[in-house]
Amino acid sequence: MNGHLKHNLQCYSKYIALVHKKSFFLSHYTEPIEVPITLPPSEYIGKVQDQLMVNISAFVTVKETDSVFVDKETFRFKTPDIHIKPDKKILYPGQQSRVRASFMNPLNVTLRNVEWFVEGSGLTTPLVIPGQ
Repeated sequence: MNGHLKHNLQCYSKYIALVHKKSFFLSHYTEPIEVPITLPPSEYIGKVQDQLMVNISAFVTVKETDSVFVDKETFRFKTPDIHIKPDKKILYPGQQSRVRASFMNPLNVTLRNVEWFVEGSGLTTPLVIPGQ
């Protein structure tokens, strides 16, 4: 991460009225509050960088006291596993071999302009293979 904001993916604001639930020993809310946020692929495809990192920030203000709580969480999207299968059971150094690389697209979005970058021993520069 280079410290620069690439894109603001989504801004979400919601007013929540809480019912005060006191326990015998605690004078604060005893149950966590969850606010689900949906981020569909159309909101982030083409906007996230190489590491697929996204920051979520929460700014919470208690109206009655003007108390403020701020928190930030960074997470990465999980990328699908790439499966590599050689055409022979044994590969020998110095001999050309063919392999099949594949992955399952977990999104309901068609991927376009896909390129495979292959790196490995003996390759002085990455091999770039355009997708089909």
